[in-house]
Amino acid sequence: MPPTSEDSPLIGDSFDSLSSTSSGTLCVHLYHHPNSFQLAPDSAGSLNFTYGDYTAEQLCVAAAKVCGILPVYHPLFSLATEDLSCWYPPNHVFRVDESCSKVVVYRIRFFFPNWFGLQNSYRFGPANSQEKPVLDGPTLDYLFAQSRSDFISGQMDVSLNLESQETCLGLAVLDMLRISKERKQNLEETLRTMRFSQNKAKG
Repeated sequence: MPPTSEDSPLIGDSFDSLSSTSSGTLCVHLYHHPNSFQLAPDSAGSLNFTYGDYTAEQLCVAAAKVCGILPVYHPLFSLATEDLSCWYPPNHVFRVDESCSKVVVYRIRFFFPNWFGLQNSYRFGPANSQEKPVLDGPTLDYLFAQSRSDFISGQMDVSLNLESQETCLGLAVLDMLRISKERKQNLEETLRTMRFSQNKAKG
């Protein structure tokens, strides 16, 4: 299933029928949070919610706090179904009881190219002279982790022309350097446990 896009449908029901994964628990999957170096590079953990009613917006706010996402960036994020086929609107209500549970995914839904540098795009501070990148560090970290997960799991469609292969190679090197820093390992230790292959790019 390809990653959700703007064309992906919204879940329309007021209350969700929760599928069984772990009884009485709603799990919000996260791609990245400040302690992600302790976990697998393509899975940064989850938040678990038990017994009660929760709106998608409430869950997004809780996930943002854990991931260090500032309120100004909340509108860029949304919840998706576990198979990444649909988005949940902010007012969608999840009802969790003893017989129901579900996994949803906290993802960046809205992203536009060139939002990450002063050269092409920026936002103003209170004074016009206070120019800053549109996206801050924690949001970029999350975007990188989400893209990393999509690529490794084969959900990102990557053509295999020479330019794309060179880009993928550069990103793989950057990713291994990043993982080495997150895990506080030297690069040789990371290289012994991390491998990227063309098969992963194909899924």
